[in-house]
Amino acid sequence: MDKGLIENWISSIIIGSVGVLFLIFTYAAVIKNRKEGRFISGCPLFGGVFIFIAAVISPCKWLCILCLLDYGVWMLPYSIYLNVMCGKHNSKSKLKTEDHDSDSKENSIL
Repeated sequence: MDKGLIENWISSIIIGSVGVLFLIFTYAAVIKNRKEGRFISGCPLFGGVFIFIAAVISPCKWLCILCLLDYGVWMLPYSIYLNVMCGKHNSKSKLKTEDHDSDSKENSIL
C-alpha cells in the first residue's frame, strides 16, 4: 500500500472520530432537552463539518453523505426558511430593540 494512502485514512479516521464525538454530544443534549424540558445547547453542525472534512480527506469520497447525520445540517436551512421566508423573527430580538428604544426616549427627555 502507498504511504500517502495510509496517512489519508489515518487522518480521516481521527478527524471523523472527533466529528462522531460532536454528534454524540449533540444528540445527548437533544435527548436531555426532551426529558428535562429545558434548553441545553449541544454542538450542532460541528459534527457534520468534521465528518465532511474527514470524508473529503479519505479515499472514499461517498462518505461525505454521512455529514447529513448531524441535525444541524438540516436545522440551519429550516431556521433560515422560517425566519426569512415566513417572516417569523425571534421575539427576543424584538424585545431588545423595544427596550433600547424606550431607553433612548427616556434619555432624550432628561
